Amino acid sequence: MSREIKFRAWHKESKKMRYKVPFFVSNTWFDVMQFTGLKDKNGKDIYEGDIIKRPDYESNGKTKEGRCGVVEYEEGGYFCNYLDKGHFHLSLYVNSFEV
Repeated sequence: MSREIKFRAWHKESKKMRYKVPFFVSNTWFDVMQFTGLKDKNGKDIYEGDIIKRPDYESNGKTKEGRCGVVEYEEGGYFCNYLDKGHFHLSLYVNSFEV
């Protein structure tokens, strides 16, 4: 199974996101982020650097306020590193979070 390889870049000066950029555009003017190959529950592409929110569940199965984290590449996979502490592997919860 292969995934689509694509990048986006944040232009630091204009503070605008550019899509469909070559990966080599990374320099002092741009921060380049790679597509993870995953989409959120609404079908939106998830990139490195995205802040995502994953719902938490109470013991009775009802959802409660979720936790937020930043998507990062570690140890051969994409993880969400929570802003407070801890992390989870993105592919385990792909349809439950939102960018």
